[in-house]
Amino acid sequence: MEISRRKLFYILLAGIASKSILDASIAAKYFSVELPFGLIITWRAAADKYQVGMFEFVTNKWLLRKSIPLPSRAHQLTVLPDRSILITARRPGDWLFRWWPERSQHEVQEGWLESGLQYNGHSMTVCDHRWILSSATEKISDSGLLILHSTNTLQPVKLFDSGGKDPHDIMIHPQQPIIWVANGGVHTHPDLGRQSYSEQALHASIAQFDIDSIENSAAIPHFSLSNIFYLNHAWLSPRHLSFQQYSHKLGVALQCLTPRNRVCGDVPTLAIISIPASESHDQGDTADLIHYGQAEPDMLGYAGDITATRSGFLLSSPRGNVISEWSLDGRLQYRITADKPCGLLSYGSGQFHYYKGALLSISKLHINPDNHIASFPY
Repeated sequence: MEISRRKLFYILLAGIASKSILDASIAAKYFSVELPFGLIITWRAAADKYQVGMFEFVTNKWLLRKSIPLPSRAHQLTVLPDRSILITARRPGDWLFRWWPERSQHEVQEGWLESGLQYNGHSMTVCDHRWILSSATEKISDSGLLILHSTNTLQPVKLFDSGGKDPHDIMIHPQQPIIWVANGGVHTHPDLGRQSYSEQALHASIAQFDIDSIENSAAIPHFSLSNIFYLNHAWLSPRHLSFQQYSHKLGVALQCLTPRNRVCGDVPTLAIISIPASESHDQGDTADLIHYGQAEPDMLGYAGDITATRSGFLLSSPRGNVISEWSLDGRLQYRITADKPCGLLSYGSGQFHYYKGALLSISKLHINPDNHIASFPY
């Protein structure tokens, strides 16, 4: 489709663009902007080795400034207030890393899980960043877990039920002590691992927890299950979340996971949950709070990531090679062809959004960026 200059500015202010639209150097020249952040990216290096690195945009190029090796493939990247990077292992993983890229290149803190547990790829900080909460699975029982760690030590201190099976992304309310967990519903076999193609229907849901208020900052917080939003499709798995605070709606990126990889057909890749503004809503009555975006065949039943915009949500589909924007009532606004786009970011107030796909400048470095990226403010 033809894209206006305004739309290009909206998507490309960050200077990160698929070469199917506009490369980073052209974007920077076209708009005469200096990027106020760098990027943290993970990728697979030679001989199946994995790396995480910090890139800076200098003279219209993304340059690798520092990098460290990782024990296996990573998933989510989170920048903490002290400018360290929290790196979570991809499912099934057993490690958390915390890296300070502006200090000694090898200043890394490690945290490892005991056998029988696995990380599912996502972590976030809670209670003024004093604690880290990670999604996980207990392998033998196939139970979904939330693991609470000390931010200072990365050591697990308490386990909570995730409210479902196969938890993945975790989202915190920007103003209230509430978190949401995307329970993907996929079964994990103790020996065979995650069974995406099981004949069993998915037990998919979004669980909402209240973070109990704590006067003593050193006390371990508690998470109380306050609501569960069940999806009404046997093969739709919620993976990633984004909260649109102006409308109080939670966007959910969906992936269709069918037995033996059967074609999904026209299924929605976006669910939108209207979050009650108070506790007056009946906990058991959630079906009326969920509605689904229209089915978009070009998404191929697979949303890789989601981020909120001022007027709705952006979705990526690395399988369908598209980025799509959706209104708050689930209508498709426009779509853009891109080469395997996945990780989406929002920057600042949410006015500008950008994505990583086939980054022209990154491809010159001969690396293949992984699922998620993080912005690193200068």
